[in-house]
Amino acid sequence: MKTFDLYEEVRSEHIRKSRSAAKRTLIKDKEDRKHDSLKGLVIAVVGKFIIVRQYETNDLYECTIAGTLVTENYKSSLVAVGDSVSFREQIGLKESEQSDDELLNGVIISVKKRGTMLARKAPGKSTRELVMASNADYLFLIVSAEQPGYNLKLIDRFVVSAELGGLKTAICVNKIDLADDLDYIHQDFETYLKLGHTVFYISALNNDLKEIKKFLKNKITVFAGPSGVGKSTIINKIIGEEIQAVNEISERTNKGQHTTSSVRLFELKGNVNIIDTPGIREFASSGLEKEELALYFHEFDEYFPKCKFPSCSHIHEPDCAVTAAVESGEINAERYESYVNIYMSME
Repeated sequence: MKTFDLYEEVRSEHIRKSRSAAKRTLIKDKEDRKHDSLKGLVIAVVGKFIIVRQYETNDLYECTIAGTLVTENYKSSLVAVGDSVSFREQIGLKESEQSDDELLNGVIISVKKRGTMLARKAPGKSTRELVMASNADYLFLIVSAEQPGYNLKLIDRFVVSAELGGLKTAICVNKIDLADDLDYIHQDFETYLKLGHTVFYISALNNDLKEIKKFLKNKITVFAGPSGVGKSTIINKIIGEEIQAVNEISERTNKGQHTTSSVRLFELKGNVNIIDTPGIREFASSGLEKEELALYFHEFDEYFPKCKFPSCSHIHEPDCAVTAAVESGEINAERYESYVNIYMSME
């Protein structure tokens, strides 16, 4: 498929170029003057290089960000896959020197306000949030039953961040063929079913994924999860081609290797749109205050209004209805542990 081949060429060439010093960008909330600009959709981000598909012609442009960018997306990634942008074409090679397979060049001058997003906290002391994808409908969180086993606390961090960003969540438990006790796994994920999340149990190697393909129709879905859980294998099977490289699990660490090093959008037949994100091992929610966290653990909803103190953290205060519900078994103890873990990690 031509689009994917072009993407890989750009990715290989500009991993080297992206090591150069990043220029500073002035962010503004409105334009001072009108530009003759094109409109497009960001379909891939490779370092500081962005691939945009023009809406009208479907031409692909390799873009950088202008020195002055108009955007309302403050304190977050300037551009993310899924963004709707305005850009100017930039004349590079002479037409006679440019091959048919080369991307056109452009400069992004404005980014529309995002409707939804999946974001994580930037590493270090940065206050800017890293937007993994924007304007999607669902987070499709992929974990595995074994090799590597799933981490419920990591799942909860994703679920909170998805809701915070306006996304619904579906969870896919892959590699069930490797599990010794499926009943135990079903018990672990029963809580998410009760909270209204969709849960799939599959073996990507052995199943045809018909139910997942049906689920993905008429949606923009962000695929995310830890490294090594089989995300690339699942995408390959949905697309029907070996587009994504599939790596073996690292025997030394029993953790997945990073197969995907950038974010990209696959636009498939049947109005199936998949935004593939890199595998990760740690995930911290962004844009959430400590006192708001309990609102995203919906099994607490009927209890926290009964707490003695209106500002109850549900951790150490006396007469806390939430902790009483945990002790009585009405609230899942592992979910509560996730809440405490996230709460204590927030600044």
